[in-house]
Amino acid sequence: VDPLDGTTNFSHSYPFCGPSIGLCLGDEVLVGVLADPFRDELYFASKGNGAYMNDLHNTGTPQKLSVTSVDTLHKALFSSGFPHDKESQMFKNMLERFIRLEYESHSIRKTGSAALSLAYVAAGRIESYVASGQHSWDMAGGILIVEEAGGKVTDFEGHPYTMGTREWLISNGALHDTLVELLKID
Repeated sequence: VDPLDGTTNFSHSYPFCGPSIGLCLGDEVLVGVLADPFRDELYFASKGNGAYMNDLHNTGTPQKLSVTSVDTLHKALFSSGFPHDKESQMFKNMLERFIRLEYESHSIRKTGSAALSLAYVAAGRIESYVASGQHSWDMAGGILIVEEAGGKVTDFEGHPYTMGTREWLISNGALHDTLVELLKID
């Protein structure tokens, strides 16, 4: 449970933050729920049952979510997340990756909320979220939502994620192999 993913955004009155809940059994996410209180959106998924979005009061008909089919980097919109320690090697590596993505993609956003970035991949608003330094509580609520919407979640090398993963590659699936190659650090 992350009661408020995007706390820095919240502390600056930047309206891109919200609660994130993931029910996990070991490394497997069984249920994911995210909320964007500023857009009145509730995202949810349960294993094997698809991913959906509805209003926060759950009064409308849930909209089934689906990732985009964009398969070329120069048409793709990305979101990214960085480690907090700007002196760490993890930060320096992520900066190198960010520069590569900037050159190859349509554009990149640094949104400040991992959970809502995953929701945006699932909703087809962006093609990928590339992040380094995020903990499982930042990601668990959104992982299943992305997967149930047809996306893919791994580490930067394309290996299956665990709840100990710190470098995350979330995509629409169509771009995943290309991104694994692009993100390699020698």
